[in-house]
Amino acid sequence: MQIIFGTENAQNMAEKHIVLELDTMRFDPTQVVTTAYCVLQNLPMADLHLVVDNSELHHDMMEMYRDRRWAEALEIISQIRDYWGEEMHSFYDAMTERMQDLIEHDPGADWDHVMTRAVTIAEADPA
Repeated sequence: MQIIFGTENAQNMAEKHIVLELDTMRFDPTQVVTTAYCVLQNLPMADLHLVVDNSELHHDMMEMYRDRRWAEALEIISQIRDYWGEEMHSFYDAMTERMQDLIEHDPGADWDHVMTRAVTIAEADPA
């Protein structure tokens, strides 16, 4: 799986590849917000006719996650987790764990779904 950042990059790649949204992150200390996407390398050839449907389900799951509809998002994960094969297992496992935690511990009204990641200045500015 290839990871890319930015909606414009994802749109460009989606012209020729299957691209799925992963997460939106805020990088400290820069406060830059960007979305990560994966470009799937290995499509399930036996069920290739389901690619569009399962891509849409993945998109719906991410919308439900952002809308705090975590139980519904978890149901979709249970439907599509194995479709993409090993490439997406760790992502779906992490999202399942995250949403179960959010269900158990309400994040409050100011939750914005954006994950914060601390970076060093060297990471933030590769020059």
